[in-house]
Amino acid sequence: MFVIDSSSDVPFREYGTQKAFVRSLTKYLNVQPGQSRVALVTYGSRAMPFVRFDSSRTIVRFFSDLTRAPYLGGGRRVDIALGIAMRIFGNARENVPKVVLLFMAGKQSRVTGALSLRDSVRQLHQQGVGTFIFRIGSQPEIRELHSAVDRPENVISFTNFAAMDARVPYVARHIPFYSGKLTVSFLFF
Repeated sequence: MFVIDSSSDVPFREYGTQKAFVRSLTKYLNVQPGQSRVALVTYGSRAMPFVRFDSSRTIVRFFSDLTRAPYLGGGRRVDIALGIAMRIFGNARENVPKVVLLFMAGKQSRVTGALSLRDSVRQLHQQGVGTFIFRIGSQPEIRELHSAVDRPENVISFTNFAAMDARVPYVARHIPFYSGKLTVSFLFF
């Protein structure tokens, strides 16, 4: 599952860069009916499940859906997005690997009642969901991210949005290696 940052701190153009990265990375995954499934949540001050796991979703259909995924704006409420991800995983197939790929271009908004990143991710881990965080830029602090994942290698840092696309092949190899949960097929379109 991809969880994409569309908060106001992410310019609309850079939101498009994240979507292009998702598109490129998805080409490496075996997304097709009867195989790997993909879901998408976008978040800002609220979160929106835009694509849910679907046994009949083809990669072409996912790309079409990804193109239409809305920019939400507002603060950065990672906790709400991960809560939605947890609910979506609650309806996913049993006994299959589950992984969240979380994009973060800054710290979570400080809002009364918001769960910390660590607590939000812990709930996913309790459900058997592996988590990788894509840190874009210098915020949030790397220590905060490391405290939210199983191992430091599950945080992948990009200096900026422009640096993302060149690292798709690395990320496509890295995630299955460190999660032991995904099969990567090299598909090119």
